[in-house]
Amino acid sequence: VTPSNGATFEEAGLQETNVVFNSDGAEIKANYRPENQLTGNVTGVLSNGVFYRDVFISGDTYIPAGATVYAASGARISFVDNSRLYIYGTFYSEGTRSEPIQYTGSDNGSYVVRIEDQAHAEFRYCNFTGIHILSNVDNGNIPDPFNGVCEIIQCSFENTGSVPLGIAGRNNRTIVHNSQFTNSRAGILVIAWAKPDITGCTFSGN
Repeated sequence: VTPSNGATFEEAGLQETNVVFNSDGAEIKANYRPENQLTGNVTGVLSNGVFYRDVFISGDTYIPAGATVYAASGARISFVDNSRLYIYGTFYSEGTRSEPIQYTGSDNGSYVVRIEDQAHAEFRYCNFTGIHILSNVDNGNIPDPFNGVCEIIQCSFENTGSVPLGIAGRNNRTIVHNSQFTNSRAGILVIAWAKPDITGCTFSGN
């Protein structure tokens, strides 16, 4: 639909829950819930869907090749029982400045988001507390070349107890822009010939 008379549709981001229509000084706001909501306890293999509102990753969870999963702005994603999220397919986690997406690990466990070879993962305006992101890092083994996409923009990492972000493998050009790393053992670990694009980031208390 193309609005007329200079009217505009504004949509903050992928799978956003707030839409604004402006025309001739009038403003109409509409809220909607995304289809295929993933809310409450989530585990196993996900073929598609949207992380919405309060989500609990309660066991090892997989986004397989060919699947696309989103996280809606304002979603609160909690990891429990040392669970992990493995991304082999496509994952868009795009919050906004006013409604970032919150990722939290509880009870000082080992909570990991793993981006595997050939995956496509984008994180914007996300806050990670006690969560590690591993881009092609293979538990101490020398990884294969990375042929996927990983973008981390305007995000924050804190209190991981270890390295919040690991990047490994030839061809791994993970993008990390304008993000903050605080109160962890280190900031970003780059190994095994990776060549990430890291700009505008800040590090403190690590």
